[in-house]
Amino acid sequence: MRWTSIMQSAFSTHSIPLLSSRAGRAGMVHNFMRGVSLETGYGSVSVSGDETPQELASTECLFSRIHQPLHTNIKSLYLVDSGLTFNSPYPLLLRPEREVDLYLSFDFSARESDDTYPFKEIKLAEKWARVNNIPFPPVEELARRYEKEEMRNIYLFMDVNDSECPIILHFPLVNIGFRKFTKPGVPRVSKEEVSFANFDIFNDPETPFSTFNFAYDNESFDRLSQLTEFNTLDNADLILDVVAGIIDDKRTRRLAAPLGKASSIVKYLTQISGVFPKDASTTELVADVSVPDTSEKQSVKKPPVTDDEYDDVWFDAK
Repeated sequence: MRWTSIMQSAFSTHSIPLLSSRAGRAGMVHNFMRGVSLETGYGSVSVSGDETPQELASTECLFSRIHQPLHTNIKSLYLVDSGLTFNSPYPLLLRPEREVDLYLSFDFSARESDDTYPFKEIKLAEKWARVNNIPFPPVEELARRYEKEEMRNIYLFMDVNDSECPIILHFPLVNIGFRKFTKPGVPRVSKEEVSFANFDIFNDPETPFSTFNFAYDNESFDRLSQLTEFNTLDNADLILDVVAGIIDDKRTRRLAAPLGKASSIVKYLTQISGVFPKDASTTELVADVSVPDTSEKQSVKKPPVTDDEYDDVWFDAK
C-alpha cells in the first residue's frame, strides 16, 4: 500500500519537477521518421450538427493538437503512453484502409468503483473518430440507454443505419456471473469455489488490481485471468452470431442483393433476448432500422412517433 501511495503521488502531483516535464514523463527514442515528408491521412474535422457549442469546444480542446505533424527534422522523439488521451487503441485500427468489420474491445481501464459504468474510454474513442470523420457507432446515445439497466459483462455498439460503420463488442472488467459459475452454465458448489470468485475489482480497499500494482500474487493473477476468460466464453454465442451476420452480409453483397450490414446483423441479433439496450418504459428491444421479419418468433410493431423521437422499430423479445 505504501509503495502504491508513493507512485500515485508522484504521477498525480507536481512535487517532483522532473516528473512534471516532458523529459521526466516520456521516453526518448531515435526519430525513425527523420527526413520523411508527412501528410495527414485521416479525414478533416467533421461534426454531425447535433453538438452544442459547449460539446464542440470540449471535443476540440481534448484533441486540440491531434493533427500536429510529427517533426521529421530532429534526431530524437519523446514518446508517451497514448492512454493519457484515452485508454483504447482504436486509432491504430480505425484507418479506413483496414476495413475492419468487428472490434472485440477489452477495456480494463480503472474505474471509480465496480458500479461505475465502463463507457468513459469508448466515449472518448467515439469523439476521436468523429473529429477525424471516421465511421463509429453512436456510443454516447447507446450508453445512455445501457446506463438505465444493470451492469453487463458485454455491450454491443453498432450503427444500424450505416453499413460502413464497424461493430463493437465491448468487454468491461466486471465480476458478475463469475461469482456464481466456474464456467458458463456450471454453478459453483464448494465453499472454496465460492470464496475464490467473491471479490471486488475496484471497491477493494487493498486495491490488488491497481494500475500501480506491478506484481500480482498467485490468487489475484488467477482471479483476474479466469474472470476474463469466463466473461469471454459467456458471450461466445454472441460473438459467433455477429460474425455470422457479417459473413451473411458479405455473401448477399456478392450476389448483388445486399441487405446491408445493419439489416443482416440485426436479423441475427434480434433473435437473442437482451442484446440491445432496453428502453426504460418497455421490455421490448430497440433498434433504429426497419428489418423484414424472418423469424416466426419475432413480431414487429411501430410505436407512436413524436417530433423528438426517432422512427424506431421495436422487436418483441419472446
